[in-house]
Amino acid sequence: MSSAAKRRQARLDAILTAKPGDLETAWIELGDLLDEWPEGASLDAALLQAEVVLGGWPDFLREAPPAWKEDLTTDPNLRLRLVRALSLRHETLGDAGAARLAGESLLAGLVKLRLEGAGIGPDGATALALSPHLQHLSTLALNGNPIGPAGAGALATSPHLTGLTRLELDDTLQGDAGVAALASAPTLRRLRYLHLRGNRITSAGVGSLAAAAGWDMLEELALDDNPVGDAGATALAGAGHLRRLERLLLQQTGLTATGVAALARSSDLPRLQTLDLQGNDLGSDGEASLRTAGFRYRDQQWHRKRQAAAVEKKTQGQVQP
Repeated sequence: MSSAAKRRQARLDAILTAKPGDLETAWIELGDLLDEWPEGASLDAALLQAEVVLGGWPDFLREAPPAWKEDLTTDPNLRLRLVRALSLRHETLGDAGAARLAGESLLAGLVKLRLEGAGIGPDGATALALSPHLQHLSTLALNGNPIGPAGAGALATSPHLTGLTRLELDDTLQGDAGVAALASAPTLRRLRYLHLRGNRITSAGVGSLAAAAGWDMLEELALDDNPVGDAGATALAGAGHLRRLERLLLQQTGLTATGVAALARSSDLPRLQTLDLQGNDLGSDGEASLRTAGFRYRDQQWHRKRQAAAVEKKTQGQVQP
């Protein structure tokens, strides 16, 4: 082994024995080192050694470095097998690029994928939904891509995305049809965070979401910049399967005191702690309803402490832990 090879190996050993408090810096240093590592058998050995140790590191630290994302859909970097999070924002992937990425086995370890403003349409979303390499995803963000209801339907019926806990589809041309597709989803039952901002969703779409069963795990729902109106808010207030919902984001949704009052006094949302109602005409009556229900205005949102278990039992009869 040459002296240069020995130095690389010693540096690799040192990085992989980093203390827990130094792991973020160690991941950056590891990326720099592997970028310099010559291709060949020694790189394969280094990657194998790193894979074994990185199994004990937090997934969120293992974001793909910029250099590893170059030529991703044409000549993928072997180092990507170490990555657990990949973000591509405002890249021109298109449907063809999304399909190539979906077929890349090096990404089989991903748990977090963000492809935002990448020109992905329904076909690209379908390719992602059908990829067995993405079966470990817990977060998928496709904000700013025109995937439409067809793309949402593909995601909703994917046999490989059953582990998703966070789905972000802001500004993706969903409309009420897209929400209806998601509401009937048989494979998205573990979702805890669902973002649907700016999708022209009306009270009809919110009604389909509120009426559907299977959203028992949902903790955060973002419907900002949709014409939801008081009818949509009232539908959400009566959604008995949203009992775990803690954060409801409804900026610029056409609410008045009527819709706010329905949400504030809802016995079907016992865990609701945060309401973001910026850009709505609440009036003094709406604010009074919120304060009566225990909400207080702070940091441009309405907050209250989580209601006691006794209150939940009173409103539900039996509360699941």
